Amino acid sequence: MNQEKIVVASEGQYMTFTLDTQQFGIPISSVREIIQEDQITTLPHTPPFIKGVIDLRGAVIPVIDLRLKFSMVEKESSKETCIIIIIGDDGDIGVVVDSVTEVLTFEQSQIGAAPTISTSGHDSYVIGVARQSDSMMLLLDITTLVSNSSSELNLSEMLPTS
Repeated sequence: MNQEKIVVASEGQYMTFTLDTQQFGIPISSVREIIQEDQITTLPHTPPFIKGVIDLRGAVIPVIDLRLKFSMVEKESSKETCIIIIIGDDGDIGVVVDSVTEVLTFEQSQIGAAPTISTSGHDSYVIGVARQSDSMMLLLDITTLVSNSSSELNLSEMLPTS
């Protein structure tokens, strides 16, 4: 029997961001920093959701586009487009989002269980649904999401060692 580790969102602070009209939240403890989208150097022979790498104060950081990772339509960058630098298990990784909105604190009573819709495993990084007044947002286990993305490609073999 295949038993997967189930991660459930807990109360606390979440940084919220948008992709198209959808709001998402990630634990603030997973975020190193937020930067404006900058010059991204593309990597050959990678899936479309891998945007490439950036130089962040001398560190080479891989960057993924969450719109493409979530099978959304690609969008031109705007002045609100930014890169969230995530603290990953195998090093930092950047994720491109349409905009960062705010940091919200959710109580456990505001967080519902994550829906199980897909059998492909792509929903394994959705850890809950947060309710606030008249809207809902998906809470993501961003560390698992970026770890799965980098392990799909074995990015560590593509990037120079320091």
